[in-house]
Amino acid sequence: MTKFFATILISFSFLTSSNGQSGIINFENLSQNLGQFELSKKEITHKFKFYVAGGQAIQIDKVDSDCACGEIKFPKESMKPGDFGFIEVSFEPYKPGPFEKTFTVYTRNAIPQKSELTISGFIANTFEEVEREFPVEKGQFRFKSKRLILGTITNASPVKTVVEFYNSSNEEITLKDTLSAPGYIEAVFDSSRVIKPNSRGYITIYYHPELKNDFGVVNDNVLFFREDQDFPLFDITVVASIKQHFPSDINYDNYLFPKLTVSDSVKNLGKTNVGEGRMVEFVLTNSGQKDLIIQKIVPGYGCEVQEISKKVIKPYDFVNLNILVKNIGKKGTQDRTIQLYCNDPERTTQKLKIKLYQLDQ
Repeated sequence: MTKFFATILISFSFLTSSNGQSGIINFENLSQNLGQFELSKKEITHKFKFYVAGGQAIQIDKVDSDCACGEIKFPKESMKPGDFGFIEVSFEPYKPGPFEKTFTVYTRNAIPQKSELTISGFIANTFEEVEREFPVEKGQFRFKSKRLILGTITNASPVKTVVEFYNSSNEEITLKDTLSAPGYIEAVFDSSRVIKPNSRGYITIYYHPELKNDFGVVNDNVLFFREDQDFPLFDITVVASIKQHFPSDINYDNYLFPKLTVSDSVKNLGKTNVGEGRMVEFVLTNSGQKDLIIQKIVPGYGCEVQEISKKVIKPYDFVNLNILVKNIGKKGTQDRTIQLYCNDPERTTQKLKIKLYQLDQ
């Protein structure tokens, strides 16, 4: 005799003797974990078996669900002691991840009058859907993009962002709580370092530009490791464009600040032969009342910073910036760019441009 039926017989004997005017609805299980399913349009169905005991027939009036995503079937007729029945519940998976659904059974002339049934499990993406959402493969994990782009930020305070990834293997993977990264980058695991097979993981990245002390477009690499391995499992490249921070309520009429002025931010060389290279000079002037600091100069493709005598320009002083325009083996119309970063609150970045038409050599 199984434990379930032994329990039913004991309950039946007790209730018959103690309360002959009531029935009892006795479920084999009140909860069931259904395991893992792929995300699809196929319904997930489970039957909860029950047995009627006690001294009188019962009637199931209704079964409510905590969501409108499923279907419920139950006996509509009166059931007498000794009868078996099923509450059949089903729902259509609509999003990946863990799920738990509760169904409340209301029974007339029975003990208990209200029973709660629960099904749970995990919905995994199909491989095609995983590939679409996480197209970048890095070892056993998949990511939404090759790099983590923070965009344009200032050096005022840390920037927080969440990286979502997917364990596409059939193996449970535990990540180390230590990583290889510069001191201005932190990584925090939102819930657990244990990433279940065919499931998502989340890492919160804290980037501290105020500690990096750099400007312009910067790249940093963060390496993550398995708990049981010493070589990197995957990496995340963090990309940001850092600018000087200034308060938003600066009154430029009264505030003493540096001011960058460029004699001619666009140089047009016209039709020319670059040959071994051609020098172009820009004059940078500080027309403000505080020291102007040239924080960074980023030459574009085909340009090279040849000379700048100083990067701190006193008020009403100037400096010559010499750029070498190199031969890149390309003919026709060309635009070369140079990006300046400085502490002018009205112009933290300044783009210089060199236009030319390369003649045949």
